[in-house]
Amino acid sequence: MPHPHGEGEALLLALANELGGLYPAAESATELEAFAGGVDYYGGQQIYDVLAEASVNVNPDFTWGPTMTQTYTDVSDGFGTAIGGSGTPWMPSRTDSRRPSTP
Repeated sequence: MPHPHGEGEALLLALANELGGLYPAAESATELEAFAGGVDYYGGQQIYDVLAEASVNVNPDFTWGPTMTQTYTDVSDGFGTAIGGSGTPWMPSRTDSRRPSTP
């Protein structure tokens, strides 16, 4: 069966999966040959069968909480600080007075 988005996109998805072990967001992509076999990293196990089974439990109407944007910013800042050698990823700068200060 041809991929609904064309052969070029199907090849890109297959390559991305082979290189990065991605699980597709589109259900139609699960039919790609790249998702049919085992994954070397997992000892040849067919992990995509398990992921497909679990994906039916994903709520497509899920909404992130109101603080997720700030949470992502804080975590990103924390990793930047750690990479720069000035702390750990878990010690983001705390400039907002509503947040507890770092001990």
